[in-house]
Amino acid sequence: MSFRDTDAIDIVVDSPERENGVDLLIVESPGDSSDETERYQLLIEKLQTYVNYVTSQDFSQSFPETQPSNVVIRVYYATPPNAQMADIMDIELDHINRISVVYQDVNEIPE
Repeated sequence: MSFRDTDAIDIVVDSPERENGVDLLIVESPGDSSDETERYQLLIEKLQTYVNYVTSQDFSQSFPETQPSNVVIRVYYATPPNAQMADIMDIELDHINRISVVYQDVNEIPE
């Protein structure tokens, strides 16, 4: 699990907060990058992988009752997000569907 592993989905869990909801977790490793521009780029690439997954046939088959708008991407950070990163609060898929992006400290990952 790392920002650097941009082609991988870190963790997928059913949301305990929303019926038919799915949380996709991105977990930043402490050593991912200290360069804020690179860190932002890695996050963008990782988010694109997650969007591709949510819009894939794989996702539809695994979660047939879940609409993309009922997906939340939770970014667990080792270092708080910079301003550019924090500006990404949702991702618009089309006129109807958006995926929320939430930032949380890596120490808050549920057991």
